[in-house]
Amino acid sequence: MDDGKKIAFVKDYGAFLRVKKGMIVCELKDKELWQVSPAELSSIVILSTSAISSEVVKLAYHYGIDLVFFEKYEPIAKLIPARYGGSMKLWIKQIIAHRKKRYIYAREFVYAKLHNQDAEILREEVRLRFVL
Repeated sequence: MDDGKKIAFVKDYGAFLRVKKGMIVCELKDKELWQVSPAELSSIVILSTSAISSEVVKLAYHYGIDLVFFEKYEPIAKLIPARYGGSMKLWIKQIIAHRKKRYIYAREFVYAKLHNQDAEILREEVRLRFVL
């Protein structure tokens, strides 16, 4: 999804990400590498050799910014805002529906499982007729 926002990378050994006057700032040995408005970002990618302040995490939550942590070339964690929107709302509705109508869902799951097994047996039967 291209929403026109940027992805910030914190890749330098010893780099520190912090908030300064409402802006996200990346520093390395007291030298500012870059500064960006949180409204411009969709994600921040942070290597494990860098550090991040809790204020950046809070600001990322407020602006809906994903935080992705990497160890060398492997992702190790992803923090997404825990707002009740999108997939989180759907997940909560599913839990509520499950509690209210669990017997209906159980019956449908069993029916679907039996239907799929029946279809698989029929496919196997047709396949075996051609083999024999």
